Amino acid sequence: MRSYRRMGAKTRYISTCTGLSAVDHANTKFSKGYDATGVGAVLCARHEFWLAQGVGDLQKGEKYVNMDYIFVCAMREYLVVNQLVSYDIACQWAGGLLERITKFPSHIQIPIPEGSISYVIPKLHYGSHIQEGHSPYSLNYRLGAARTDGEGIEHHWWWIQPMASSTKVMGPGGRQGCLEDQWGYSNWCKIVDMALLFRKRLRAARAAYAEQKASFDALTCSLSKENVIKWEAEVKAWEADPYNRDDPYIVVNQGLTELETVHDLAVEEQKLSSVTGFVALHEISLLGFMKMGLELETTQARLKEDAKKATAGKTSELLERRTALCRKVQKFRELQAVYIPQALPIIVETEACRTDVECVEDIRLTLLSEINPAHRDTKYKIKNVRHQGPNTRTRTEISKYENRKLRAVSQYRRARRAKLALSGPGDWKQEFRVLRDDDVRGLEDDDPGAVAQRAKRRHDQSKVGPAEGRQQMSWIWRASDSSSNSGIIDSLCVEWLKSRARVMCWAEECKLIPEEMRRVLASHAYEENAWFSRATMRSLVDDRLHEGLVAYAIDQAYIRRALRRKFRAVCAEVVQASEGTLLGSEWQEVEGPEVDLESSSLDDEAAYELDGEDLEPEQYA
Repeated sequence: MRSYRRMGAKTRYISTCTGLSAVDHANTKFSKGYDATGVGAVLCARHEFWLAQGVGDLQKGEKYVNMDYIFVCAMREYLVVNQLVSYDIACQWAGGLLERITKFPSHIQIPIPEGSISYVIPKLHYGSHIQEGHSPYSLNYRLGAARTDGEGIEHHWWWIQPMASSTKVMGPGGRQGCLEDQWGYSNWCKIVDMALLFRKRLRAARAAYAEQKASFDALTCSLSKENVIKWEAEVKAWEADPYNRDDPYIVVNQGLTELETVHDLAVEEQKLSSVTGFVALHEISLLGFMKMGLELETTQARLKEDAKKATAGKTSELLERRTALCRKVQKFRELQAVYIPQALPIIVETEACRTDVECVEDIRLTLLSEINPAHRDTKYKIKNVRHQGPNTRTRTEISKYENRKLRAVSQYRRARRAKLALSGPGDWKQEFRVLRDDDVRGLEDDDPGAVAQRAKRRHDQSKVGPAEGRQQMSWIWRASDSSSNSGIIDSLCVEWLKSRARVMCWAEECKLIPEEMRRVLASHAYEENAWFSRATMRSLVDDRLHEGLVAYAIDQAYIRRALRRKFRAVCAEVVQASEGTLLGSEWQEVEGPEVDLESSSLDDEAAYELDGEDLEPEQYA
């Protein structure tokens, strides 16, 4: 393997996605003098068990050659089942993986049936990737994934990190033995705590499914039946072949953005100016005048916001900004005389329009939308376009750019008032509703009431941010399609699809966890029987050694029996409530085989009973 590793040592992989530091830094990590700069590992994404043969050293970052080798070694025991492989750079790493494996030495290669592996990106890492075309890699939309997040490996890196400094000075054998002991202990802790984990997960899944189902049904009822049928057909076709169909989970902007609006108006103005006999009214065009008015509105809002929290040290800076703004307003007044002469009497007669004041941010600009319809100039055609509010990216970015969000809210409210003044009431009000503070949240943000409830339960305000699977959509992303004349509203379609995916994931979770519980019981029973059989396997040994082997085997068998009893006692009630039917044979009180201690030369049978150190009864209360 070392020779193959040297062959790929100089191979460089160029990232075609965003945020893939594992690719970008694969050849830049300092490694002089080190046999290993870290480890790569393969875990069970569902239950976070370290897999046998699933850990290997890295020599210089996460190079493909290392990760491919570790993946192949771990997968040798799982070739009979389909695999859903989660990796934070899966969109890059998956391409060419099977071809790279064919270049391995023959004794390492594994036969991977075509189509038996699917690739996804862990949920937390997914946000760092480009969104277009990446929905097939999202665990939120993957059929059969339930509520798996794929981030178990990150949890374990954090847990094992304190050992890193200790292993730096160890020899290869001591280092590997130390790490394997830690990982083996981690797996055992998982086995012991499975009853509590599954009970907690099943209760949470049932509650979340009921909540998401109610939200989804309410949203579906508010939509036209034709749209729902069409959207469902499209997403099912995508689920059958996600890599060769258009991504239905990407929002397609239905309205014109600000840049598109400016471009269209510029083209229109250029056509008008090319007509014979056209005379420009001013060196600044009508489009330039409109842009100046909107920019002044934004500048005023920002200055007003900063003035409220300005300290004594910021007074001079605030004064300079007000002076600059005043000059711009005076220039705007000059253009108003050219393009909106009917505004001049209002400006002269209205005290709030005066520019010789200290707080320039409070000056009334007297835009066209602020003028009474009776006073508007009818010789100019004003093109009204839909305002498209800025999309927030993530909850973290919202907190970092809180001021930007507030300015956007103010801009939307001004635009809505302008629309109402220019067009009057109409069907457009069904889509552009009055915006309350609680309505202002991104697609990934939850309802403030639900967030507060979770904060109260968790007693930790820093961990109440909602995940995709628990979203409750704000009305700003639910523009009604009942009166739309322009076809399907893309953003509403995407949100309906996401709501549907959330319901499906929680429904799968409610079905998968009881099956996982049954398999845990079956595994404990199998292990119990296996240890009992091992107690009498080695009879042709020294009596004292034989006594020790039997004692150890029976001790291990009783531990599995105790685990099975505790698991059944902790989880039976919640499973019964979830399934609503009689439980299978694994849940019945059936004891495993016993060992004939008479033939084992053992005098004290009580010595082989579980001493209780591995299981604390109060944990399961």
